[in-house]
Amino acid sequence: MKAIFDKARLITVEVFLKPIDIYNFDFSRLVYVPQLSSNYIVNKISNFVKGRPTKVELIEVDYFTELDVQSPIGCTVEITNAVLVGCNVVLSILTDCPTPVNIVFVVYAGGLNNFVNLEFTEFVILPTQTQNFTVGTASFGISQLPYNPFGYKFGVKLLNQSAFENIYSNQSVTVTPDGSCYVAPVLTTLAITSAVLQNTNDFTKTYIVTFASDVVLPVQLYFRNYATPTWTDYQAYYATVNSFTVVVSSSVSKFQIKIGAVESAEFTI
Repeated sequence: MKAIFDKARLITVEVFLKPIDIYNFDFSRLVYVPQLSSNYIVNKISNFVKGRPTKVELIEVDYFTELDVQSPIGCTVEITNAVLVGCNVVLSILTDCPTPVNIVFVVYAGGLNNFVNLEFTEFVILPTQTQNFTVGTASFGISQLPYNPFGYKFGVKLLNQSAFENIYSNQSVTVTPDGSCYVAPVLTTLAITSAVLQNTNDFTKTYIVTFASDVVLPVQLYFRNYATPTWTDYQAYYATVNSFTVVVSSSVSKFQIKIGAVESAEFTI
């Protein structure tokens, strides 16, 4: 503890994090930030929103006098192939990182963006699939992947790396499961209970949307909104509690969410 007080300094930074970083984050780990050339304890992660910078409160520490802290590993990991074997995807992996190493399975779902171009965005798998990797291949289950005509790409993250380093592999070739392995989430209740306005400007409004469900959290849900005369496409959100933040057009009048195949009723704001 003396090392903490010897150099105690509180700073706030903005960091781009992924949902899987939040889900797996360990506040007990020491974080090395190369841009600041120092080691930190993460004191607080505030208001995470997918795709936007997140405020992170750091406490600078000097552990070198009392602990043996290793520098971050400057290594890479590459997916060279991905094939379906039954209800599993088998990834061929090359890495120059020290092994064995814990890896986490990362999924990217194909879809059309607002410009009608194909893109792959992260599809959160819960619970996270991890394994201890040494060399060669790693196999992961696909029971949480519904049929997607645009297919999926896969990757891995080195789980023992800091969220600030974000050491991810490349994305694999596209693989298209036929949906026969998919097991839908079991739930009977899903409803939006409130939408509280947090911020507004000439073009957008920010809401905290609260929902009720008997699904086990955390969960990936899908959200869409209505502005006359049409609904938007569903967008994926990662909920660790029964609320999440959305930024929508000022002209929006209704919300709706979906988990698996179950849709909520339309909610008028």
